[in-house]
Amino acid sequence: MAEKEMERIYVVPLRKVKHTPSSKAAQRAVKAVRNFIKKHMKVEEDDVWIDSSVNEALWARGKYKIPSKIRVRAVKFDDGVVEVSLPEVEFKSLREELKAIKAEKKPILKAKEEKEERVEERKEEEKEEEESVEKEGKATEEEQEKGTES
Repeated sequence: MAEKEMERIYVVPLRKVKHTPSSKAAQRAVKAVRNFIKKHMKVEEDDVWIDSSVNEALWARGKYKIPSKIRVRAVKFDDGVVEVSLPEVEFKSLREELKAIKAEKKPILKAKEEKEERVEERKEEEKEEEESVEKEGKATEEEQEKGTES
């Protein structure tokens, strides 16, 4: 997609939409958001893309009970397309999300490998300590035997 040209946050009033037939309230709310963005961002209606998060927020309480206003983030791109989303939702492309997941997984694997190496080192150290203790124990036993013989 093209680079960002302009980004704004709007509060779209939906009170007038509440006075329409209740069975069409949510549908008209979506159109009202589209028209509001069209007017304020100075683009064509076809160039306004409404994110699914905004749609879900409008339809959250069903098609009869819409919110009286909704806060949205509008991002206008160089090619004239306006993307409307909720400001609380961070939007990342699928490619960025996959990169983030990969980056998170690599350190975890390295950490596991490091832990395994540490465990192996500890086992080796413990074996060496046991061997040295056994040697010392044998040496003290031999000294005691020599001391009792004389």
